Amino acid sequence: MNRNVLIMAVVVVVSVFWINLKLHDAAEEKLQIAAQKAEKQLQDARSSEASIAAAGAVIQATADMLNLKCTSGVMALVTPAKEALLRGHSDEALKLLKPCAHLMTDKEALRTYATAVETLLSNERKYLASEKTFKKSNGVSIGMTKKDVLDSSWGRAKHINRTTNSHGVYEQWVYGNGSYLYFENEILTSFQN
Repeated sequence: MNRNVLIMAVVVVVSVFWINLKLHDAAEEKLQIAAQKAEKQLQDARSSEASIAAAGAVIQATADMLNLKCTSGVMALVTPAKEALLRGHSDEALKLLKPCAHLMTDKEALRTYATAVETLLSNERKYLASEKTFKKSNGVSIGMTKKDVLDSSWGRAKHINRTTNSHGVYEQWVYGNGSYLYFENEILTSFQN
């Protein structure tokens, strides 16, 4: 009986040793895989650092070229900008000078830039005023937004009937002269005179 117990004890000890050995091998394999992943991540990080450094060098070189172009070479930009202004193309003049606006120190260049900005803003105001006048003088057409209708000769309705459902918002604008406008989701879809 002692011999059987001893054999069983040896079998248990060998089994435990064998299991521990397998667990150790599996853990060692996992450690190797983790070490390989860490090495790959380190290489990727170094590669990213190199890419970032290269991009930084390109950005710095571009900034240096822009500084040189905008300080000592600004007159090469001012002449075509003035010509564009004379042709009535303030947007073109602005496009030429805008990248250098924060770097320009030459008074003529700054004056030309300011003129281009003022002309562009003035033209925009004139365009918006003429568009508003045009809308006021014309009626409505299918596809207009509610804002366009309000800006048109029809103006604001005397009464608005609104219906909301799962498909959207529907409105009927009632005018005093027996005219009606119908909107679906703020777009004019039909009218009745």
